[in-house]
Amino acid sequence: YEKEGEMVIRLDLPGIEKKDVKVRVLDDILTIEGERKIEKKIEEENYLCQEAFHGTFARRIALPNPVEEYEVKATFKNGVLEIHVPVKVDSEKPKEIPVT
Repeated sequence: YEKEGEMVIRLDLPGIEKKDVKVRVLDDILTIEGERKIEKKIEEENYLCQEAFHGTFARRIALPNPVEEYEVKATFKNGVLEIHVPVKVDSEKPKEIPVT
């Protein structure tokens, strides 16, 4: 969504740690990559259950305007990744000049 001069992208990533998420901007494409590593172990008397889930994901989003990668801000808190991309005003739009 857009708000106050920036585009905000929010992803819910439960079970993923901050160190397993990468955000990059290249050629006006925002790339979000991550890896999920979940291991579950239940050990009781005469019983052992162990499961492991692993998987990667990647999403690419074409940005509507050119943006410098240092202007993009990303935060990760409580399993939610939030990315803020400034929206630049297109300076090449023609301006009407009044004739006097």
